[in-house]
Amino acid sequence: MYRGFASDYTLTPICDVQDLIDFMADFENFEPDMENVWDDGDDNESDDAGELSGSEDEENVWAEENEFGPNFGAPPFADDPQAIWDNDQTPSETEECLRSREMESYGIAQTPYIDTHLGLSGMTNEWSGSHLYGWEARTREKGAHLYTTLEEKLAIPEVDVLRPTDEAMNAERTPVNLLPDDTLRLVFDLLFPPADIVPVAGFYDKDNLGRLFLDTVLSALNVSRRWYHAIMDFRALWAAYVPAAKHDEIWHILMARAGNAHVRLSYCAGITPQLVNEQLHRASAIYVTDDHPWYLFSPVLAGKVLSNLELLVVKPHERYMPRTRLPSHSGEPLSLPRLRVMETSTPFAVTAPTLEEVGLSYHTGEQLATILQPGLRPTRLVINRPREVGPMDWTELVKRIDYSQLCMLRIRGLDAQSGRLNLSAERLELPCLNSLDATGPVSVKARGVYFVKVFNVLVMEMLFILEEMPTVALLYVRWSPSEVSFVGYPEPLHFTQLTHLSIAGDLSRDTLAFLVSIRAPALEELQVFSRMNPPPDHSVLRPVKDSVQNTLILQGENREALVARLQHSNRELRRGHYDHVCEALRHILYEAWIEPTLQEVRQAAQNLVSAITAAEDEAPISHGGVLLAEIAQAAMAVVVSNEYAFTGDTEQLKMEGVWGSNDKIDFEVKMRDRECLLRFSLRPSVNGWGIRDDLGDSLTYRVARMLFGLQVLRPRLLRITGEPLQNLSEVEGQEDVNMLREVLASYESVKEIHWDLEREWYAPRTLSKVLADPNVLPELQRMTVVTSASRRNSRNLFDGDQHEISYNTILITYATGYPATTTTVADWCKSKQTCWHLAGLIP
Repeated sequence: MYRGFASDYTLTPICDVQDLIDFMADFENFEPDMENVWDDGDDNESDDAGELSGSEDEENVWAEENEFGPNFGAPPFADDPQAIWDNDQTPSETEECLRSREMESYGIAQTPYIDTHLGLSGMTNEWSGSHLYGWEARTREKGAHLYTTLEEKLAIPEVDVLRPTDEAMNAERTPVNLLPDDTLRLVFDLLFPPADIVPVAGFYDKDNLGRLFLDTVLSALNVSRRWYHAIMDFRALWAAYVPAAKHDEIWHILMARAGNAHVRLSYCAGITPQLVNEQLHRASAIYVTDDHPWYLFSPVLAGKVLSNLELLVVKPHERYMPRTRLPSHSGEPLSLPRLRVMETSTPFAVTAPTLEEVGLSYHTGEQLATILQPGLRPTRLVINRPREVGPMDWTELVKRIDYSQLCMLRIRGLDAQSGRLNLSAERLELPCLNSLDATGPVSVKARGVYFVKVFNVLVMEMLFILEEMPTVALLYVRWSPSEVSFVGYPEPLHFTQLTHLSIAGDLSRDTLAFLVSIRAPALEELQVFSRMNPPPDHSVLRPVKDSVQNTLILQGENREALVARLQHSNRELRRGHYDHVCEALRHILYEAWIEPTLQEVRQAAQNLVSAITAAEDEAPISHGGVLLAEIAQAAMAVVVSNEYAFTGDTEQLKMEGVWGSNDKIDFEVKMRDRECLLRFSLRPSVNGWGIRDDLGDSLTYRVARMLFGLQVLRPRLLRITGEPLQNLSEVEGQEDVNMLREVLASYESVKEIHWDLEREWYAPRTLSKVLADPNVLPELQRMTVVTSASRRNSRNLFDGDQHEISYNTILITYATGYPATTTTVADWCKSKQTCWHLAGLIP
């Protein structure tokens, strides 16, 4: 974007300077019309749902009297049977939430990198002003005026601009006033707000970036008389601040100050659309953001002369956006000879030979093909949530353009839109690509790529893609379900620059096949997620199968009886953890828009019998800890380098519970001289943890399975933070606690425990009782417990063991075997429990 002085830079005023200064200096005395166009006095609650009451509709500024036409601001198309809904929820920006959300087995996940393109915020890729609720905060807040505060009404803040006659404005011979004209122009160039930072709702509000730039301009007016006149007549500068206007009066003033310079235009809730439409021929940038309600803008720009346009951002607020396919651009394509950046949720047809950065949201395949032409040579291509049903070939879409200069490729579609890769076809060679983020496999050859994130991909497809990506450093993957068994490459692929690897979704043998197929000696962090659900109960299959077959024989012509039997079978199979077998009933039990016929129900019952028979032929599946053990061994092999002598033992295993909106327990171990972190994250399987979920599974049992699988790490130190286990009652949780005891009894490598309870408010029960068992951790020699100062008890701590006390820390040391002061297992157990009691751990 051109950010220098206007070519016709002059000191000749184009309007009365003093009038403008008086207007800007006296904002605090400005009394805007604060008519409440929404509150009709009857406390109607329908506004909260985005609907207008009858009295409001008469004064609806977005209704039929609006410049855009009668359909402007129509309600959502929620009831349209052709609607396409996705599952792209806005996640939190915190790192912890990012790690936990990434494990989901479905949906469009977060972007695990910071992308500030066009002012997007952090890792969420949402508009910077999205938390301000855009235009709705200005128009539909219950009981509020159209503009709730004077500052919102005026956009340009209250300032005290000195008069040219004030002494402080005298032209002194100071260094700042003696700058040459060329240098002064370079200084003034720094006053421009960045053209590639989109002025979303709130951009010019207090403490935001636009306000800081605007404050700098207004402060520069006070430097001297020379600066004052130069800035006031700097037309290109004021043309860049036209989007700061939030109502027509300020907009007219800024447009007058801009003269005939190329302007940046923004459609927002407070500006009459026709005013902006009339100035489109002057636009160097056009912004439509969340400060504007949804509208299809292709008719607005159709037929307009936009020869100066360099940046086009059309992404209005999406609340009232139809969920159906959006209409395609009609008429001649827009001629945009200077366009460099286009980010749009409105389908356009454009001719833009200089287009470099392309972002297309909610386009159909045909609409994407209209823009992705052979003459297009972008450096950045983003395809966001295309409006198609069924698989799409992402490789063929990229193949349509000239991809020789493509540096970043992001494709964010639904899981169902991910197609399979043609492994026999030639890869697309992208020599400049450094970032690949796709929700489906793309066949590319990018030997200089740095970041790769591919979801809904098979292991063999991912390895095929990585064969031509030796320089990848950050890798995020999530597997697509497959009936094909793949055991991995016979010879592992080596990635000498790979530092971070995250495998989203639940544990699967695909993860094992992938890990045995790669080596990454420079790996710094590897993360694997798991729910540790119980294994399927093989005993439920035969009764369900017999009951369905009997119903087919005895009541095969009774549709209601068959449906009832299938519903019962569905519940029993899911209780037995055979969810994949229940997929045969999905179209009968869940898609009930049209009642299934008798023949369809009978066919579903027969399909279920066949699926159960196939499940019976399979060997019983062991619990997830067995698979985790194999994965942990493969993970250790991934990070071991030739220079590192791995002895088979690891230094420590850390277990920490993270509670909040995204509960999880992290199990972490460091390898390769503490340079590499292996993180195995345990996540809930049903809504939160609870004592037991509806499958009869407890958190203690899941932790026991995790520790069962991770014992292959052979840690010497067990470091525990907080109480990661829930407090189960003796009757309900005894079986789960017993399994945890059995697992910890096999941890013969552990010599020391460090338990940090400093931030715990309640005394732990489950884990302390498990550790009090003399059979667990048989080779334990040293224990350190850190408690809060409120639980510190410094009296009568000596009971036969050795204790050392420091501030809120109790160090308990055991000799190998039983303590010398006790002779029986019972005595040692009692002594150990006494230590826990004195430490304030057991009430």
